[in-house]
Amino acid sequence: MGFVPQLGLLMILWTMTHLSSCQVHQEQLHKMTFSPPILSDEEENSVHLPDSLKCDACKAVSVQIAQTFAAAELKLKSKRKLRESEVLEITEKLCETGFETFGIKSVDGVNRLSGPGLETESVAGMIQMGGKWPSRLRTTCSFLIGELAEEEREVYGAYVKDPTSIYRLLCEGPPQLNSCLSTATGRRPTTGKQSGSEEL
Repeated sequence: MGFVPQLGLLMILWTMTHLSSCQVHQEQLHKMTFSPPILSDEEENSVHLPDSLKCDACKAVSVQIAQTFAAAELKLKSKRKLRESEVLEITEKLCETGFETFGIKSVDGVNRLSGPGLETESVAGMIQMGGKWPSRLRTTCSFLIGELAEEEREVYGAYVKDPTSIYRLLCEGPPQLNSCLSTATGRRPTTGKQSGSEEL
């Protein structure tokens, strides 16, 4: 008969341990809260894109251009390449009306652009979209393409060779097209500092 009380005691202990484990899990979930990014005065009010976000912006533009070219080619009835007039129409439309789904997010305490195709898209956190961000990215898009000698034709030529080469062309090229030639987060080095340092 002593076995039954012992079994009951074990069940009580197991239940208490299970409830305690559930409580710890719930507390951990409760602690996983996210706050909106805290914007600097420049990030919030400037018409221009802050230097610290220019690499992210360039990545966003290069990804969106490649994805738009790919979608346009899929709509073609033949396997031909896009005509120059089609490339011009695509890039103009993208730079004039695109980037509505992009915004800013705090990643490890640093404000980063986030949106389709960017590595920051998969990072958990609150994203602040709208406001000046789409227009800033559209301005960046127009500027980057305008800096190329052959403009749209050169961008599409790079895409045909390798879709990822658009990033190298626009973001790791000559002056005015090298906003990502610095640190992993795209923060440009300040004057007088080593190239590995970040501008805070």
